[in-house]
Amino acid sequence: MWWNEKEITIQNTFTHYQNSKKQSIKVSAERFGVPYSNLRGRLGGVQVRVKGHSRLQALTKYKEKVIPGWLV
Repeated sequence: MWWNEKEITIQNTFTHYQNSKKQSIKVSAERFGVPYSNLRGRLGGVQVRVKGHSRLQALTKYKEKVIPGWLV
């Protein structure tokens, strides 16, 4: 999944920012190729879109996996 790779990159950028002696969102974002606004939002507490909308889904991930077996 493309979003999974993107999320890993953002998490690595987030960790780099937190562990830097001189914290700079811009420097960390440029180093990992992540948009500044994405990193700034994540540092401000914005959730990943997939997780943020999960409560609006009718079925859980488990139910999505189980239902096709019942339809056969």
